[in-house]
Amino acid sequence: MAVCINQECGLTFTAHRASTRPRSRFESGCRKNGIYGVLSYLMAQRTTELGIRIALGAPREQVLKLMLLDGLRPVILGLLLGLVISAIATRVSTSMLSILYGTKPLDPAVFGAVVLTLLLVAVLACLTPAWRASRLDPIQAIRVE
Repeated sequence: MAVCINQECGLTFTAHRASTRPRSRFESGCRKNGIYGVLSYLMAQRTTELGIRIALGAPREQVLKLMLLDGLRPVILGLLLGLVISAIATRVSTSMLSILYGTKPLDPAVFGAVVLTLLLVAVLACLTPAWRASRLDPIQAIRVE
């Protein structure tokens, strides 16, 4: 008897989706990929280490700062590289002038607004997993392994 693969996959995916339901709309948007997913995965991998740090007396603020810096380091590097590459691209491309309306190709206000917006989104995406990491119960975190 032939079984439809969609039925089998549908049942598997439904059970998986039910067990990993996101807590908020922001979390569901960021969860699939990006910095939120990477930092959540990093926190899950380092649960024992973070639990030991907290058990040995590390302040929760220090754990929060550690996780935030781990998440924001690649974001800041990406922003800097993106600024340099976009500045070079606007210098090289002469067709850029025809599609811009009311701004110059290297308008500092536009570049600053883009950087601040991307940095704000990155901080918000890093904040939830970092906050969860700082609130770990050391006994449960050590028992995970």
